[in-house]
Amino acid sequence: MGFQYKGARWLSGVESSPFTTESVHIACKSSDWSTCTAQPESNCSHSLTLTCGPRISDCGLVNGIEGACNLALSQFTLPGAHNTGSGSFGPMRVREDAPIDPDPELLACYYQNHDISITSMLELGVRHLDMDVSYITEEESKSGEYYEIGIVLVHGLAYSKSLRRALLEINTWLGKAENRNEVVVLRADNHHGDKRQEIAGALEDEFSVVTSTKMNPSPNPLLGDAVKRNERLVVFMNEEFEPENKPNMHPLRLVSTWKTRYISFSCFTEEELIDMIKEDSDTSLENHQVEVAWFYSWGLCIKDMAAKCAGEEFNKWSGINNAVHELYNRPVSYLL
Repeated sequence: MGFQYKGARWLSGVESSPFTTESVHIACKSSDWSTCTAQPESNCSHSLTLTCGPRISDCGLVNGIEGACNLALSQFTLPGAHNTGSGSFGPMRVREDAPIDPDPELLACYYQNHDISITSMLELGVRHLDMDVSYITEEESKSGEYYEIGIVLVHGLAYSKSLRRALLEINTWLGKAENRNEVVVLRADNHHGDKRQEIAGALEDEFSVVTSTKMNPSPNPLLGDAVKRNERLVVFMNEEFEPENKPNMHPLRLVSTWKTRYISFSCFTEEELIDMIKEDSDTSLENHQVEVAWFYSWGLCIKDMAAKCAGEEFNKWSGINNAVHELYNRPVSYLL
């Protein structure tokens, strides 16, 4: 069924609904909410033809939130985990030639972000998994049983286990009936520069283990569509990994408050975080995600800094998100 909007009137059976983007929602007379695509008529810049798509109103909760079915991913805030997997598979390791102290206590202090499994993170509500990656060749894997061939999770020069281990956990969790309405975002950004080609070449094979859901073909899907079509894993990659040449992987375009300051024992203030977001002109771009991370990366051990910036520190989240809404008419995408 086709519809036209001209001036202030809806024609051909549509009751009412304003729209501002190419992907809009309209109320059809059948009372079904549908996703519609707007196409400008060639002879009139003020006329759009809308075509109703499949009904998506019965998806129920998405990520535990009622009413989220008709929201796009960019309209939703996801709790995230920075350097996902760094510590989830046991202590971190460094290669023999690494210019850092291999002492386990130091590695745990400065490079181990987590001490629980990725499955446990998902159970706790984490829905954005930020991963740093590298690559281990077959020859390099001979340097010790710890090192696994293929794409591996890292934090700086410290190594965790393989990306495939993480993907298998994500696949199992998303495949459970009780998690059928959950949508997860995974991104791989930072990496060891000399391993770029190996990482790019291995990505498709690594993600082939994801079988309980499909990777979403859109970088900004409607959440209800993602659930209905079982396309519940949205994957973003550093542009150096050539995601545009890989099925259902999307270039990562990110505005982030993450900063490195080598001597710091405090958390970012609400005002500092808002200023950092405002300073980046890309915040206003619809295809960019906005990430808020509110503690410095160095000074105290990671766990001590995270503990210092928890508790009542989370109260500033409301002010930050309200400011982003007021300035850019969008929420923060990820909270780390």
